[in-house]
Amino acid sequence: MTGDATVSQSLLVPHAENAAKCPEGGCGVGNRPVIVAGGTLDIKGLPEACPTWKKLKNVVTVGPPPDAVIETYIPPPVKTGGTTTGDEVCSDILVETDFESANNQWYKNYGVTSSFATEDADGVINHFGLFQGRTSTWNGPQMNFDPYCIVPNVEYFVSARAKLIGITEETCLQLTSYFYDEGASPEKRWNVRGQVCTDKNDEWFEFLSVFRFDERAANPTDPSAFSRRLYWEKPPAGVDIALDDIKIFRKPSSSFPDLSGGSSDVCNELFINGDAQDTSIHPFTSPFRRRSGGSSVLKIESEESLFDTISTNYFYAMRNRQYSWDTPGYYLLTDCIQKDSVYSVSLDIRVHSESKKNFRVQLTVKQEDGSDSWPWLFSCPPQDFQDGWVTCSGEYTFDEMAGSASKIELYLVSDDSHDDDIDVDNYSMTFKSGPVTGLVVPDSTGDLASCWGEGSEILVTSPGLNFDGVDTPTIKSVTFNGDGTSTLELAEPIGSTSFSDNEPDYAVEVALLSRNIVFESDSSDDDKGGHLMVFKTPGVAQTIQGISLRKFGQQGNLGRYPLHFHLSGSVEGSIVAKNVVRESNQRCYVIHGTHNVTLDSNIAYSTKGHCFMLEDGGEMDNTFIGNLAAVTRKVDTKIRDEETDNTPSSFWLTNPMNTFIGNVAAGSEHSGFWFEMRTSVRNPTRAMSAELSSMNPSVLPLKSFKDNVAHSNYEHGVKTYPGSGLEPEGDPAIFQNTQSFRNKGSGVFIHNSRNIVIEGGIFADNRVQIDVDRSPTCSILDATIIGYSPEYRTLAESANLHLPRHCPSGWPIRGVELHTFWSGGDKNSGTTVDATSFSHFGDSGCTGSTALRIDPENKGYFDVRTSLSSLSFDPGTDPLSSCDAISVDNVAIQDIDGSIIGQPGYIVSDNSRMTAFAPNCTSHASSCTAHCPGVCFRTMGLAVSTFEDDSVLLEITDTDTQVKTSFLGEYDWPHAEDGSINMAEHTKTHRSRRFFATLPSEGNYTARFVKDGQTHWPLFVKQQYEDPGHNCPDFQSFTVVVPEVAPGYCDELIRNGDVSSGVENWWATMGGVVTIDESASGQGMAITNEYRTAFWMGPAQ
Repeated sequence: MTGDATVSQSLLVPHAENAAKCPEGGCGVGNRPVIVAGGTLDIKGLPEACPTWKKLKNVVTVGPPPDAVIETYIPPPVKTGGTTTGDEVCSDILVETDFESANNQWYKNYGVTSSFATEDADGVINHFGLFQGRTSTWNGPQMNFDPYCIVPNVEYFVSARAKLIGITEETCLQLTSYFYDEGASPEKRWNVRGQVCTDKNDEWFEFLSVFRFDERAANPTDPSAFSRRLYWEKPPAGVDIALDDIKIFRKPSSSFPDLSGGSSDVCNELFINGDAQDTSIHPFTSPFRRRSGGSSVLKIESEESLFDTISTNYFYAMRNRQYSWDTPGYYLLTDCIQKDSVYSVSLDIRVHSESKKNFRVQLTVKQEDGSDSWPWLFSCPPQDFQDGWVTCSGEYTFDEMAGSASKIELYLVSDDSHDDDIDVDNYSMTFKSGPVTGLVVPDSTGDLASCWGEGSEILVTSPGLNFDGVDTPTIKSVTFNGDGTSTLELAEPIGSTSFSDNEPDYAVEVALLSRNIVFESDSSDDDKGGHLMVFKTPGVAQTIQGISLRKFGQQGNLGRYPLHFHLSGSVEGSIVAKNVVRESNQRCYVIHGTHNVTLDSNIAYSTKGHCFMLEDGGEMDNTFIGNLAAVTRKVDTKIRDEETDNTPSSFWLTNPMNTFIGNVAAGSEHSGFWFEMRTSVRNPTRAMSAELSSMNPSVLPLKSFKDNVAHSNYEHGVKTYPGSGLEPEGDPAIFQNTQSFRNKGSGVFIHNSRNIVIEGGIFADNRVQIDVDRSPTCSILDATIIGYSPEYRTLAESANLHLPRHCPSGWPIRGVELHTFWSGGDKNSGTTVDATSFSHFGDSGCTGSTALRIDPENKGYFDVRTSLSSLSFDPGTDPLSSCDAISVDNVAIQDIDGSIIGQPGYIVSDNSRMTAFAPNCTSHASSCTAHCPGVCFRTMGLAVSTFEDDSVLLEITDTDTQVKTSFLGEYDWPHAEDGSINMAEHTKTHRSRRFFATLPSEGNYTARFVKDGQTHWPLFVKQQYEDPGHNCPDFQSFTVVVPEVAPGYCDELIRNGDVSSGVENWWATMGGVVTIDESASGQGMAITNEYRTAFWMGPAQ
């Protein structure tokens, strides 16, 4: 779509027979319009048999790379010349001397004396070399070695026993190599091959080091003029050097991986010698290394050496740690690492600490450009030495950075200790799955290839909490498998995801984004997209099927949406099906002042603002079936302040008299389905008929909301707030078989609504699965509620931070969250939870996670008609907690069949007000409640003037037992910004301070108001049951004690008539009351309304 961007309004002048659609002079339709005004669209761009999206059934993954370049064993050279004659196969051992015979390869240099010394080692005579008379630091034993046996660029290990005699402070011993290569540059080279320091005089210590020879060491320029030597040096002159058991060697062939099955076998297990059982290189820890440059020591120990027990188990021991990262490090083979490959990682840790310590598994990922990243893999269980060996395991998915890294090192990091010794054993990193290269989807007929062909672009929705965690690969080929499925081979791989063969409830959707008919704007500016509008065309059936609308909509411009039915009244028979709206600038499929449209199997991807929407709240009898929206983003510019596209929902529902079946909200920057109700229809739709002008959409019945799915939304899956709330009169609104999972907020958030039933469905992996907030008369029936599903745990933990989780966090995972209400009464009742299962809350990783939770947000009336029945909980799930809601001190939940407390009764707040008259209540500390089996509760409400202050109490006496308790009144004073009481708001309507006396039913009670220890009478008292229709019996008696009236008290019925005490005793029939100073007119103080807007508003007493 093209057009002149400088023209703000284009005028449409319809054909003569449609002239009535526009006023004289034409209709303003803006730039880049496709307008139908009185005519008919009949577009069928995709056959009816072609599906637009499928649930993912399975995936095809690749194995590890088959061509990984790894270090292999290089056979030793064969000497054919040099210092010896004849052919001779070299050994892997370059030097080996134990000084037990005269065959000593080491000799003295420059005046140093050498001798064979002896010592008695536990009854065994041991010989060693002793080198004395040193006159400089570089004096020491030396030897010549054969360059023809050197293998360059491989690890050589040096091990020896040494001691320094005559030292008084820490002194270092160093092994140095010297090369003289005539004709080379430089001709002479010295290389340090290892250094170990000690401060122990005349005590043996272990000398261990690892080094590599370079090519020049093995291939001298002139073999006839070449000298090579190793020598020990560094201690000050006069310090004697003792050496024994010197060995310089390289790893034998048995220490290298077996490549008989190909190099891919190496990538199946990334650790070599992870169990430290390869004794051929003991005591060396290769390929593990000491990461710190300090004095820490990494070595191999055995259970026998540590505990003096008979055991052949060896492990890696980290001693003298100084830093949190002072742990064994291991460089992974980068050729094995590919983006989106999944590995199972496991290792055993033993910490030498009496207190619990925490470790995590971490990587350092280095790029060729020198940049680093430090991703965490997972955390290990807290442990101390008494726990012994503790297994730390999880799964990890490598990201793009790791897939392109030049070096990757795995190691442990301690969270809260730097110096505890640790032992580590049984390292394993096993290949689980590679990137996804194919998608298996249902295809009963095998016709999918004709619709989703080679080169088609598809959408794979987010499997987790990220609303935009999608993939959009291209199909390389489609193969019918003959079993009711087809495989979509992908041109480029994607990461692991959720599919139905693994877990049917959480499978992602795969949607076709390509269409043959494409409407696309030529501009990428948000306010210059095209728009398609059916304009004031009632009674005409439109068909818009199988087209793509790309970069359509004009952000901030009213009425400029990608596909828009505008004020067309009834258009029965109109079909909007199988279309794609993508990269829209403003909204998607907009029904405005129009009825009887069917929207079927449409796709929306990467759009801005509300997507599928009913614009004014008067739209009715439309059907939304099988539509899918993903990546619904916020707008930057709203049309006007009252619009809410900056908190977008994929389905924006303003009138319940419509049908919503099988739709999917798969990732919004705010919410999936939003019932944003108003109490009246907006114009211009409101002006279209008398019925619409008087309509209150919030109280209309919901036609159908069934089999809808909401997942991966940044806030809530389904919600009824903000807005006026969904409050159908008559039959309840039923959310039937809803699936809402992996939303960052609530699965379903019902607020300021009533008369809603959640029937069936699955709610999982949300922060709160179902939140019933200040919404009376709501029910949850036959639902499945899961805190942290095993499938998402596996997926999220393998992806680590790339796929976020709710936990660990200070906020618990909740199943059903229950709140207080404003009041009870015959129009309201409590929340019902029946025939519902709860599982996987105990292992969520968030402290305090629970199936049912009392919300602490508001203190008010807790309806005793709230009930539980036929509930089930898995063994790890805590059924209920009120521990975060101690201020809500009147919790009363009827456990009809003993689902929680074991027998019918009540769960109440654990305080004397609730349990004083029910002696069989017992405290349940873990839930901060009391369990009262066999007890039924009722609530008597007493309303008094808001001018009564907080010190007034309601004292209740059980006349049968004379037990007493007191209740506080409930009233939230409205405050101004400066903290003072907002008196106009306080007197705005008939507010009351309310006392809710929740007591065992069938009791006999007297009540009196008390202030400062004395009987007190408020200005008035209004008494009523808050729970009419409850299944518990009434009180046998409930009498409010009325004190005697003082003489003359009733002589004047108007209190504070001269307003000398401000607004005390005055309130309003709406409009608020404030005082004004009328001294200038001789009246003194007077009262007036702050915001009177109707004839019946005014001051009142």
